[in-house]
Amino acid sequence: MTPKTVLIVDDDPDQHVLCGLYLEHAGYGVLHAHDGREGYETARSQHPALILMDLRMPRLDGASALHLLAEDGETARIPVVALSADVLEWSETRALREGFAGHISKPCDLRKIREAVQRLIGPSESPEPFLACA
Repeated sequence: MTPKTVLIVDDDPDQHVLCGLYLEHAGYGVLHAHDGREGYETARSQHPALILMDLRMPRLDGASALHLLAEDGETARIPVVALSADVLEWSETRALREGFAGHISKPCDLRKIREAVQRLIGPSESPEPFLACA
Protein backbone atom coordinates (compact mmCIF):
# COMPACT_ATOMS: atom_id res chain seq x y z
CA MET A 1 0.00 0.00 0.00
CA THR A 2 1.33 3.45 -0.92
CA PRO A 3 1.72 5.75 2.08
CA LYS A 4 0.02 9.13 2.23
CA THR A 5 2.55 11.71 1.09
CA VAL A 6 3.47 15.06 2.63
CA LEU A 7 5.40 17.67 0.64
CA ILE A 8 7.71 19.85 2.74
CA VAL A 9 8.44 23.19 1.04
CA ASP A 10 11.10 25.13 2.94
CA ASP A 11 14.44 26.78 2.22
CA ASP A 12 15.80 25.64 5.62
CA PRO A 13 17.50 22.23 5.29
CA ASP A 14 17.03 21.56 9.01
CA GLN A 15 13.23 21.67 8.57
CA HIS A 16 13.50 18.98 5.89
CA VAL A 17 15.59 16.73 8.10
CA LEU A 18 13.56 17.21 11.28
CA CYS A 19 10.04 17.08 9.84
CA GLY A 20 10.96 14.58 7.13
CA LEU A 21 12.41 11.99 9.50
CA TYR A 22 9.53 12.43 11.92
CA LEU A 23 6.88 11.97 9.23
CA GLU A 24 8.70 9.05 7.58
CA HIS A 25 9.00 7.27 10.92
CA ALA A 26 5.24 7.71 11.31
CA GLY A 27 4.68 5.97 7.99
CA TYR A 28 4.04 8.93 5.70
CA GLY A 29 5.83 9.36 2.40
CA VAL A 30 7.79 12.62 2.25
CA LEU A 31 8.66 14.83 -0.71
CA HIS A 32 10.95 17.86 -0.56
CA ALA A 33 11.09 21.23 -2.30
CA HIS A 34 13.28 24.22 -1.41
CA ASP A 35 11.22 27.18 -2.65
CA GLY A 36 7.68 27.97 -3.69
CA ARG A 37 8.26 27.42 -7.41
CA GLU A 38 9.79 23.97 -6.85
CA GLY A 39 6.98 23.21 -4.38
CA TYR A 40 4.31 24.10 -6.92
CA GLU A 41 5.98 22.00 -9.63
CA THR A 42 6.43 19.04 -7.27
CA ALA A 43 2.79 19.24 -6.17
CA ARG A 44 1.65 19.24 -9.82
CA SER A 45 3.72 16.21 -10.71
CA GLN A 46 3.48 14.15 -7.50
CA HIS A 47 0.04 15.06 -6.05
CA PRO A 48 0.88 14.88 -2.32
CA ALA A 49 -1.93 14.50 0.22
CA LEU A 50 -0.72 17.58 2.15
CA ILE A 51 1.82 20.40 1.84
CA LEU A 52 3.76 22.00 4.71
CA MET A 53 4.74 25.41 3.27
CA ASP A 54 7.22 27.93 4.65
CA LEU A 55 6.11 31.49 3.99
CA ARG A 56 9.47 33.20 3.45
CA MET A 57 11.51 31.63 0.68
CA PRO A 58 13.54 32.74 -2.34
CA ARG A 59 12.18 32.71 -5.89
CA LEU A 60 8.54 32.30 -4.85
CA ASP A 61 7.23 32.79 -1.31
CA GLY A 62 4.69 30.51 0.34
CA ALA A 63 1.68 32.81 -0.07
CA SER A 64 2.35 33.21 -3.80
CA ALA A 65 2.84 29.46 -4.16
CA LEU A 66 -0.47 28.87 -2.36
CA HIS A 67 -2.24 31.10 -4.88
CA LEU A 68 -0.71 29.16 -7.79
CA LEU A 69 -1.78 25.88 -6.20
CA ALA A 70 -5.31 27.15 -5.55
CA GLU A 71 -5.75 28.35 -9.16
CA ASP A 72 -4.56 25.05 -10.67
CA GLY A 73 -7.13 22.28 -11.12
CA GLU A 74 -4.40 19.66 -10.53
CA THR A 75 -3.50 21.02 -7.07
CA ALA A 76 -6.43 23.12 -5.83
CA ARG A 77 -7.70 20.46 -3.41
CA ILE A 78 -4.38 19.78 -1.68
CA PRO A 79 -4.46 21.25 1.85
CA VAL A 80 -1.52 23.57 2.56
CA VAL A 81 -0.33 24.33 6.10
CA ALA A 82 1.63 27.56 6.57
CA LEU A 83 4.92 27.45 8.50
CA SER A 84 6.19 30.81 9.72
CA ALA A 85 8.71 32.25 12.13
CA ASP A 86 7.16 35.69 11.63
CA VAL A 87 4.00 35.33 13.72
CA LEU A 88 3.50 39.10 13.92
CA GLU A 89 3.13 39.39 10.15
CA TRP A 90 1.71 35.89 9.61
CA SER A 91 -0.67 35.09 12.44
CA GLU A 92 -2.85 32.01 12.36
CA THR A 93 -5.86 34.23 11.62
CA ARG A 94 -4.17 35.77 8.58
CA ALA A 95 -2.96 32.40 7.30
CA LEU A 96 -6.47 30.94 7.49
CA ARG A 97 -7.95 34.05 5.88
CA GLU A 98 -5.43 33.74 3.01
CA GLY A 99 -6.59 30.17 2.35
CA PHE A 100 -4.11 28.01 4.23
CA ALA A 101 -5.61 24.92 5.90
CA GLY A 102 -3.61 25.56 9.08
CA HIS A 103 -0.71 27.48 10.59
CA ILE A 104 2.28 26.32 12.62
CA SER A 105 4.79 28.77 14.03
CA LYS A 106 8.52 28.10 13.83
CA PRO A 107 10.46 26.60 15.35
CA CYS A 108 7.99 23.84 14.63
CA ASP A 109 6.70 21.72 17.46
CA LEU A 110 6.56 18.16 16.13
CA ARG A 111 3.36 17.51 18.08
CA LYS A 112 1.68 20.35 16.19
CA ILE A 113 2.94 18.94 12.90
CA ARG A 114 1.49 15.55 13.85
CA GLU A 115 -1.84 17.07 14.87
CA ALA A 116 -2.14 19.09 11.66
CA VAL A 117 -1.21 16.17 9.41
CA GLN A 118 -3.56 13.75 11.13
CA ARG A 119 -6.42 16.30 11.24
CA LEU A 120 -6.12 17.09 7.53
CA ILE A 121 -5.26 13.73 5.93
CA GLY A 122 -5.74 11.17 8.70
CA PRO A 123 -3.29 8.64 10.05
CA SER A 124 -0.67 7.11 7.81
CA GLU A 125 -1.34 3.76 6.21
CA SER A 126 1.50 2.38 8.33
CA PRO A 127 0.80 0.68 11.67
CA GLU A 128 3.75 2.62 13.16
CA PRO A 129 2.47 5.15 15.71
CA PHE A 130 4.01 8.59 16.15
CA LEU A 131 6.63 8.75 18.85
CA ALA A 132 5.79 11.02 21.75
CA CYS A 133 8.20 13.94 21.76
CA ALA A 134 8.66 16.35 24.61
